[in-house]
Amino acid sequence: MPDNRPARLDSIQVLRGIAAILVVLHHFAFASADYSGQPSWIVKSGLATLGASGVDLFFVISGFIMVYTTRQKAGARYAIDFMKKRLFRIYPLYWVWTTVLVALWLSGHAFNSHKFSASYIWQSYLLFPAFSGSNYHPMLDQGWTLSFEILFYIVFALSLYFGFKKHKLFFLVPAFAVLILAGHNLLLLPSPLKYLFSSPLLLEFLYGVAAGEIVLRFGTALKTSWNSMIPLLLMMAGVTALAASSRFAAAESLRFLAWGIPAFLVVLAAGLASHRSYGRLWVYLGNASYSIYLTHGFFTSAYGSFLKHAAPLRAAPADLMIVGMTALTVAVTSLGYLMVERPLQRLVSRPRPMPMAVPAAA
Repeated sequence: MPDNRPARLDSIQVLRGIAAILVVLHHFAFASADYSGQPSWIVKSGLATLGASGVDLFFVISGFIMVYTTRQKAGARYAIDFMKKRLFRIYPLYWVWTTVLVALWLSGHAFNSHKFSASYIWQSYLLFPAFSGSNYHPMLDQGWTLSFEILFYIVFALSLYFGFKKHKLFFLVPAFAVLILAGHNLLLLPSPLKYLFSSPLLLEFLYGVAAGEIVLRFGTALKTSWNSMIPLLLMMAGVTALAASSRFAAAESLRFLAWGIPAFLVVLAAGLASHRSYGRLWVYLGNASYSIYLTHGFFTSAYGSFLKHAAPLRAAPADLMIVGMTALTVAVTSLGYLMVERPLQRLVSRPRPMPMAVPAAA
């Protein structure tokens, strides 16, 4: 079977950038709602709430990319290599910014009213769900989503290990069903794992896998003749459904339906439109999305603090501040991709030289 996949998935990268921007907008909007005295159309209209759906898009995108990039690949050696690459992709940059946050806390510049235990900090570094007193988020709050990512990678690696080159859903669906049932019913399971296993958000990764399977199997046919309109129609349906279902997504138990299924439609549309060209800026923001996602919390926290203590700032139009601070933060944090993330990835992925033989002592 010929491999008709494009070399790059610019459409998916663009979608990653949009997802990151949505999350940044969400956090600035709610910081404004908490501390600004000015009314905000972004908050009242539901657009601020909709910004949280960027996380759901990220989960579906992860499932899509994993199945798309592992076509016809399986076996123990490849599973180990896959897991090693994913861990090197996630942890080094996360550790850098977690260490920055720990340093700010120790120096009295962040979390002044918090006392973190050593166990909470090392669990945060490992992305093992750590109870903070109110939730199972790590010290670098955005890392809560990465705990789910790591779990997905482990299960996905097992599908490769057991030889599922195609039709990975035949392994992944029952595997996640077992996890979810265990999370709800296995009384001896530690609370952090119950939290992780029982979350219906895990199903969003499966939506992404399904979207990837559809694109791999039927993508060529769906991109030809009159079917070229299908990606546009799917995108319109997905975006409309995302916006319309925001009030249902507020219930965490319904989020995997209210935002997960529309996110599936959006990602499927982007996957089918991967042959089209996109602006370099949008592709760049997609490449930088992990850095944007990890570091924007430093800026939203600072913004909230400024709003609490600076009356002139609270008097500024809320929507103008939200949009302006979102744009500024995305621009600045995206530089972290060029200055930190990309050099770090080159360092950790650099081939290691073979050790030189040590001559035997005479």
